[in-house]
Amino acid sequence: VLQLYAGFTLLLIAAYLFAGAGFVGSLVLAASTASTGGFVGPGQPLADPAVQWVAIFGMLAAGASLVILWRLVTLQWKGVRRSAELIAYLFLLVGGTLLLGWWSEASGLDEWRETLFTLLSAATTTGFPMEAVGSWAAAAPVLLLLAVAVGPMTGSAGGGFQVFRMLGLVKLARRELMRQLHPNLVARIRIGGLVLSEASVGRIVLQQFLFVAVVVGTTGAVAILGPDLATALAAGVHATATAGPIRALDGTLLDPTAWSRPVRLALVPAMLIGRLALYPALVALGTASTGVRDRLRLRRRWVGRKSEGDQ
Repeated sequence: VLQLYAGFTLLLIAAYLFAGAGFVGSLVLAASTASTGGFVGPGQPLADPAVQWVAIFGMLAAGASLVILWRLVTLQWKGVRRSAELIAYLFLLVGGTLLLGWWSEASGLDEWRETLFTLLSAATTTGFPMEAVGSWAAAAPVLLLLAVAVGPMTGSAGGGFQVFRMLGLVKLARRELMRQLHPNLVARIRIGGLVLSEASVGRIVLQQFLFVAVVVGTTGAVAILGPDLATALAAGVHATATAGPIRALDGTLLDPTAWSRPVRLALVPAMLIGRLALYPALVALGTASTGVRDRLRLRRRWVGRKSEGDQ
Protein backbone atom coordinates (compact mmCIF):
# COMPACT_ATOMS: atom_id res chain seq x y z
CA VAL A 1 0.00 0.00 0.00
CA LEU A 2 2.80 2.43 0.91
CA GLN A 3 4.65 1.71 -2.33
CA LEU A 4 1.50 2.19 -4.38
CA TYR A 5 0.57 5.44 -2.61
CA ALA A 6 4.12 6.83 -2.82
CA GLY A 7 4.44 5.90 -6.49
CA PHE A 8 1.08 7.49 -7.29
CA THR A 9 2.07 10.70 -5.49
CA LEU A 10 5.42 10.90 -7.30
CA LEU A 11 3.68 10.35 -10.63
CA LEU A 12 1.29 13.20 -9.83
CA ILE A 13 4.18 15.49 -8.88
CA ALA A 14 5.84 14.83 -12.23
CA ALA A 15 2.55 15.39 -14.09
CA TYR A 16 1.81 18.67 -12.31
CA LEU A 17 5.38 19.86 -12.98
CA PHE A 18 4.98 19.03 -16.66
CA ALA A 19 1.66 20.94 -16.69
CA GLY A 20 3.41 24.03 -15.31
CA ALA A 21 2.19 24.15 -11.71
CA GLY A 22 5.66 24.92 -10.32
CA PHE A 23 7.65 22.85 -7.84
CA VAL A 24 5.89 23.88 -4.61
CA GLY A 25 2.49 23.93 -6.28
CA SER A 26 3.09 20.47 -7.71
CA LEU A 27 4.01 19.08 -4.30
CA VAL A 28 0.90 20.56 -2.68
CA LEU A 29 -1.48 19.55 -5.46
CA ALA A 30 -0.05 16.03 -5.72
CA ALA A 31 -0.41 15.42 -1.98
CA SER A 32 -3.92 16.89 -1.99
CA THR A 33 -5.00 14.84 -5.00
CA ALA A 34 -3.60 11.51 -3.78
CA SER A 35 -5.11 11.96 -0.31
CA THR A 36 -8.35 13.59 -1.57
CA GLY A 37 -7.51 16.45 0.79
CA GLY A 38 -8.40 19.28 -1.57
CA PHE A 39 -5.84 21.84 -0.35
CA VAL A 40 -4.75 24.09 -3.22
CA GLY A 41 -2.14 26.36 -1.67
CA PRO A 42 -1.31 29.95 -2.66
CA GLY A 43 -2.41 31.43 -5.96
CA GLN A 44 -4.80 29.79 -8.42
CA PRO A 45 -2.91 26.87 -9.95
CA LEU A 46 -6.13 25.12 -10.96
CA ALA A 47 -7.04 27.95 -13.33
CA ASP A 48 -4.67 26.42 -15.91
CA PRO A 49 -6.51 23.90 -18.16
CA ALA A 50 -3.44 21.61 -18.28
CA VAL A 51 -3.32 21.48 -14.48
CA GLN A 52 -7.05 20.77 -14.42
CA TRP A 53 -6.59 17.75 -16.70
CA VAL A 54 -3.89 16.35 -14.42
CA ALA A 55 -6.19 16.88 -11.43
CA ILE A 56 -9.07 15.17 -13.27
CA PHE A 57 -7.09 11.99 -13.96
CA GLY A 58 -5.57 12.16 -10.48
CA MET A 59 -8.95 12.44 -8.76
CA LEU A 60 -10.34 9.64 -10.93
CA ALA A 61 -7.53 7.34 -9.75
CA ALA A 62 -7.65 8.55 -6.13
CA GLY A 63 -11.35 7.69 -5.94
CA ALA A 64 -10.70 4.12 -7.08
CA SER A 65 -10.02 1.28 -4.68
CA LEU A 66 -6.39 0.53 -3.88
CA VAL A 67 -7.11 -3.06 -4.89
CA ILE A 68 -8.17 -1.90 -8.36
CA LEU A 69 -5.09 0.32 -8.67
CA TRP A 70 -2.85 -2.58 -7.66
CA ARG A 71 -4.49 -4.84 -10.23
CA LEU A 72 -3.95 -2.20 -12.89
CA VAL A 73 -0.28 -1.85 -11.95
CA THR A 74 0.24 -5.62 -11.96
CA LEU A 75 -1.80 -6.02 -15.20
CA GLN A 76 -4.48 -8.22 -13.63
CA TRP A 77 -7.11 -7.16 -16.16
CA LYS A 78 -9.53 -9.97 -15.38
CA GLY A 79 -10.07 -8.78 -11.82
CA VAL A 80 -10.49 -5.19 -13.02
CA ARG A 81 -13.12 -6.09 -15.63
CA ARG A 82 -15.12 -8.14 -13.13
CA SER A 83 -15.30 -5.41 -10.50
CA ALA A 84 -18.97 -4.45 -10.15
CA GLU A 85 -18.02 -1.57 -7.88
CA LEU A 86 -15.63 -0.11 -10.48
CA ILE A 87 -18.34 -0.32 -13.15
CA ALA A 88 -20.82 1.43 -10.83
CA TYR A 89 -18.19 4.06 -9.91
CA LEU A 90 -17.49 4.90 -13.56
CA PHE A 91 -21.20 4.85 -14.41
CA LEU A 92 -21.96 7.34 -11.62
CA LEU A 93 -19.14 9.63 -12.77
CA VAL A 94 -20.17 9.58 -16.44
CA GLY A 95 -23.88 9.90 -15.68
CA GLY A 96 -23.30 12.63 -13.12
CA THR A 97 -21.11 14.62 -15.51
CA LEU A 98 -23.70 14.43 -18.29
CA LEU A 99 -26.51 15.50 -15.97
CA LEU A 100 -24.47 18.35 -14.47
CA GLY A 101 -23.48 19.55 -17.94
CA TRP A 102 -27.09 19.42 -19.08
CA TRP A 103 -28.39 21.29 -16.04
CA SER A 104 -25.66 23.94 -16.33
CA GLU A 105 -26.06 24.27 -20.13
CA ALA A 106 -22.37 23.50 -20.70
CA SER A 107 -21.08 24.01 -24.24
CA GLY A 108 -17.59 23.66 -25.64
CA LEU A 109 -14.60 21.68 -24.41
CA ASP A 110 -13.65 24.19 -21.68
CA GLU A 111 -17.04 24.16 -19.99
CA TRP A 112 -17.34 20.37 -20.20
CA ARG A 113 -13.84 20.02 -18.73
CA GLU A 114 -14.81 22.27 -15.82
CA THR A 115 -18.05 20.32 -15.40
CA LEU A 116 -16.14 17.02 -15.22
CA PHE A 117 -13.68 18.60 -12.78
CA THR A 118 -16.53 19.81 -10.55
CA LEU A 119 -18.27 16.43 -10.54
CA LEU A 120 -15.05 14.52 -9.79
CA SER A 121 -14.13 16.94 -7.03
CA ALA A 122 -17.47 16.22 -5.36
CA ALA A 123 -17.78 12.48 -6.05
CA THR A 124 -14.26 11.67 -4.84
CA THR A 125 -14.69 14.05 -1.85
CA THR A 126 -11.44 15.79 -2.89
CA GLY A 127 -13.00 19.23 -2.71
CA PHE A 128 -10.93 21.21 -5.20
CA PRO A 129 -12.84 24.50 -5.74
CA MET A 130 -14.32 25.41 -9.11
CA GLU A 131 -16.81 28.16 -9.85
CA ALA A 132 -20.17 27.12 -11.30
CA VAL A 133 -20.28 26.77 -15.07
CA GLY A 134 -23.12 28.83 -16.56
CA SER A 135 -26.40 29.20 -14.71
CA TRP A 136 -27.23 26.07 -12.75
CA ALA A 137 -30.65 24.49 -12.62
CA ALA A 138 -32.07 23.85 -9.15
CA ALA A 139 -31.22 20.13 -9.44
CA ALA A 140 -27.49 20.69 -10.09
CA PRO A 141 -26.39 21.39 -6.49
CA VAL A 142 -28.61 18.53 -5.30
CA LEU A 143 -26.78 16.21 -7.71
CA LEU A 144 -23.42 17.29 -6.31
CA LEU A 145 -24.69 16.82 -2.76
CA LEU A 146 -25.75 13.26 -3.62
CA ALA A 147 -22.36 12.64 -5.24
CA VAL A 148 -20.62 13.80 -2.07
CA ALA A 149 -22.85 11.62 0.10
CA VAL A 150 -22.18 8.48 -1.97
CA GLY A 151 -18.47 9.21 -2.34
CA PRO A 152 -15.84 7.10 -4.14
CA MET A 153 -15.03 3.38 -4.05
CA THR A 154 -14.49 1.49 -0.81
CA GLY A 155 -10.79 1.14 -0.10
CA SER A 156 -9.91 4.55 -1.53
CA ALA A 157 -8.70 7.62 0.33
CA GLY A 158 -12.06 9.38 -0.05
CA GLY A 159 -14.91 9.69 2.41
CA GLY A 160 -18.68 9.44 2.08
CA PHE A 161 -20.89 6.36 2.27
CA GLN A 162 -18.96 4.78 -0.65
CA VAL A 163 -20.04 2.89 -3.74
CA PHE A 164 -19.77 -0.69 -2.47
CA ARG A 165 -22.16 -0.03 0.42
CA MET A 166 -24.55 1.78 -1.90
CA LEU A 167 -24.59 -1.27 -4.21
CA GLY A 168 -25.29 -3.46 -1.20
CA LEU A 169 -28.26 -1.30 -0.19
CA VAL A 170 -29.66 -1.27 -3.74
CA LYS A 171 -29.46 -5.06 -3.98
CA LEU A 172 -30.93 -5.42 -0.48
CA ALA A 173 -33.89 -3.22 -1.45
CA ARG A 174 -34.39 -5.28 -4.62
CA ARG A 175 -34.35 -8.53 -2.64
CA GLU A 176 -36.90 -7.26 -0.12
CA LEU A 177 -39.20 -6.08 -2.92
CA MET A 178 -38.97 -9.53 -4.52
CA ARG A 179 -39.85 -11.10 -1.18
CA GLN A 180 -43.05 -9.08 -1.12
CA LEU A 181 -44.08 -10.95 -4.27
CA HIS A 182 -42.52 -14.29 -3.30
CA PRO A 183 -42.48 -14.63 0.52
CA ASN A 184 -40.62 -17.95 0.43
CA LEU A 185 -37.84 -16.63 -1.80
CA VAL A 186 -34.32 -17.50 -0.65
CA ALA A 187 -31.81 -15.14 -2.26
CA ARG A 188 -28.29 -14.08 -1.35
CA ILE A 189 -26.94 -10.64 -2.13
CA ARG A 190 -24.13 -10.82 -4.67
CA ILE A 191 -21.87 -7.93 -5.74
CA GLY A 192 -19.75 -9.00 -8.67
CA GLY A 193 -18.38 -12.38 -7.71
CA LEU A 194 -18.72 -11.76 -3.98
CA VAL A 195 -21.64 -13.20 -2.02
CA LEU A 196 -22.39 -11.10 1.06
CA SER A 197 -23.23 -12.82 4.32
CA GLU A 198 -26.23 -11.61 6.30
CA ALA A 199 -23.82 -10.21 8.89
CA SER A 200 -22.13 -8.11 6.18
CA VAL A 201 -25.51 -6.86 4.97
CA GLY A 202 -26.42 -5.94 8.54
CA ARG A 203 -23.20 -3.94 8.89
CA ILE A 204 -23.99 -2.04 5.68
CA VAL A 205 -27.45 -1.15 7.00
CA LEU A 206 -25.87 -0.07 10.30
CA GLN A 207 -23.38 2.14 8.42
CA GLN A 208 -26.27 3.73 6.55
CA PHE A 209 -28.11 4.45 9.79
CA LEU A 210 -25.01 5.94 11.43
CA PHE A 211 -24.19 8.08 8.38
CA VAL A 212 -27.73 9.47 8.17
CA ALA A 213 -27.84 10.01 11.95
CA VAL A 214 -24.61 12.02 11.95
CA VAL A 215 -25.75 14.09 8.94
CA VAL A 216 -29.16 14.82 10.49
CA GLY A 217 -27.68 15.65 13.88
CA THR A 218 -25.07 17.97 12.37
CA THR A 219 -27.65 19.61 10.11
CA GLY A 220 -29.93 20.30 13.07
CA ALA A 221 -27.12 21.74 15.17
CA VAL A 222 -25.93 24.03 12.36
CA ALA A 223 -29.47 25.17 11.48
CA ILE A 224 -30.19 26.08 15.11
CA LEU A 225 -27.04 28.21 15.22
CA GLY A 226 -27.99 30.45 12.29
CA PRO A 227 -27.59 29.28 8.65
CA ASP A 228 -30.67 28.37 6.62
CA LEU A 229 -31.74 24.73 6.33
CA ALA A 230 -30.32 24.18 2.82
CA THR A 231 -26.91 25.50 3.86
CA ALA A 232 -27.03 23.49 7.08
CA LEU A 233 -27.83 20.29 5.16
CA ALA A 234 -24.99 20.91 2.71
CA ALA A 235 -22.63 21.57 5.61
CA GLY A 236 -23.75 18.41 7.42
CA VAL A 237 -23.25 16.17 4.38
CA HIS A 238 -19.88 17.68 3.48
CA ALA A 239 -18.59 17.50 7.05
CA THR A 240 -19.61 13.85 7.49
CA ALA A 241 -18.16 12.92 4.09
CA THR A 242 -15.04 15.06 4.81
CA ALA A 243 -15.58 16.78 1.47
CA GLY A 244 -15.86 20.26 0.06
CA PRO A 245 -16.40 22.90 -1.12
CA ILE A 246 -19.87 23.71 0.20
CA ARG A 247 -22.17 25.35 -2.36
CA ALA A 248 -25.33 27.43 -2.18
CA LEU A 249 -28.46 26.44 -4.13
CA ASP A 250 -27.33 28.55 -7.10
CA GLY A 251 -23.95 26.80 -7.23
CA THR A 252 -21.83 29.59 -5.75
CA LEU A 253 -19.08 28.56 -3.35
CA LEU A 254 -19.64 29.28 0.34
CA ASP A 255 -16.85 30.29 2.71
CA PRO A 256 -17.17 28.47 6.07
CA THR A 257 -14.55 30.79 7.60
CA ALA A 258 -17.17 33.54 7.43
CA TRP A 259 -19.53 31.54 9.64
CA SER A 260 -19.67 32.06 13.38
CA ARG A 261 -17.39 30.07 15.66
CA PRO A 262 -20.26 27.99 17.18
CA VAL A 263 -21.33 26.90 13.68
CA ARG A 264 -17.80 25.79 12.79
CA LEU A 265 -17.44 23.99 16.11
CA ALA A 266 -20.69 22.13 15.42
CA LEU A 267 -19.07 20.68 12.28
CA VAL A 268 -15.98 19.35 14.06
CA PRO A 269 -17.50 16.12 15.49
CA ALA A 270 -18.91 15.14 12.09
CA MET A 271 -15.56 15.76 10.41
CA LEU A 272 -13.71 13.67 12.98
CA ILE A 273 -16.24 10.83 12.83
CA GLY A 274 -16.29 10.86 9.02
CA ARG A 275 -12.51 10.83 8.74
CA LEU A 276 -12.01 8.03 11.27
CA ALA A 277 -14.81 5.85 9.78
CA LEU A 278 -18.27 5.97 11.30
CA TYR A 279 -18.58 2.68 13.16
CA PRO A 280 -15.14 2.59 14.87
CA ALA A 281 -15.36 6.28 15.75
CA LEU A 282 -18.79 5.99 17.35
CA VAL A 283 -17.78 2.80 19.19
CA ALA A 284 -14.72 4.62 20.52
CA LEU A 285 -16.87 7.56 21.63
CA GLY A 286 -19.31 5.20 23.32
CA THR A 287 -16.51 3.37 25.12
CA ALA A 288 -14.95 6.64 26.25
CA SER A 289 -18.26 8.01 27.53
CA THR A 290 -18.92 4.75 29.42
CA GLY A 291 -15.48 4.95 31.02
CA VAL A 292 -16.02 8.57 32.08
CA ARG A 293 -19.46 7.72 33.49
CA ASP A 294 -18.11 4.78 35.50
CA ARG A 295 -15.28 6.92 36.82
CA LEU A 296 -17.71 9.61 37.96
CA ARG A 297 -19.87 7.00 39.70
CA LEU A 298 -16.87 5.62 41.58
CA ARG A 299 -15.83 9.11 42.58
CA ARG A 300 -19.31 9.93 43.89
CA ARG A 301 -19.38 6.71 45.90
CA TRP A 302 -15.93 7.41 47.33
CA VAL A 303 -16.91 10.97 48.28
CA GLY A 304 -20.15 9.70 49.84
CA ARG A 305 -18.38 7.06 51.94
CA LYS A 306 -15.74 9.54 53.03
CA SER A 307 -18.37 12.03 54.17
CA GLU A 308 -20.18 9.26 56.10
CA GLY A 309 -16.91 8.28 57.78
CA ASP A 310 -16.20 11.88 58.81
CA GLN A 311 -19.60 12.08 60.44
